[in-house]
Amino acid sequence: LAEDANGNLWVGTLDGLCHFDKSTKKIKFFKFAVSQGKFSENLINSIIPETDGVWVGTNGGGLRHLNPDGSYETFVHSPKDTTSISDNFVVALNKDAQNNIWIGTQNGLNYYDRRKNKFKRFIKRNQPNTLSNNSIITLFKDAKDRLWIGTDGGGLNYYNPITSKFYALNEVETLTDEV
Repeated sequence: LAEDANGNLWVGTLDGLCHFDKSTKKIKFFKFAVSQGKFSENLINSIIPETDGVWVGTNGGGLRHLNPDGSYETFVHSPKDTTSISDNFVVALNKDAQNNIWIGTQNGLNYYDRRKNKFKRFIKRNQPNTLSNNSIITLFKDAKDRLWIGTDGGGLNYYNPITSKFYALNEVETLTDEV
């Protein structure tokens, strides 16, 4: 559920996306084409409305951008393309101050650079300052425009865009003064 700049509501459902226009009291329904024969691709997990459309995270259908005219673009994982999204199960979305999109999936965190039209993947590695878990549950941008990442089993992560490092906060560790 999300509210756009005009006060209208966007509602993700089990079978597509609804737009409720508060001024006309009308509901418009958008259903995406099923590409892999999975009806769950229309299950909407996350929404970011913008003036030029709406970003939608789906349950197996990747990331979609719905344009004001009803057309849409789909971004899906391609195993041979390292600049594609890391997974088609998009569970969380967040927009940064540069108008780019952070995407939390069941298999890592992604950063979509709108100018370059490319994704950068962030996944857990066996080294310090990477994600603590690849299964992302939620994304939050605080008042200082810092990105916080909630994971399934890996605790809370903070991403420092200046150093490109992740800091994990879980039952054992705490955040350092570097944050």
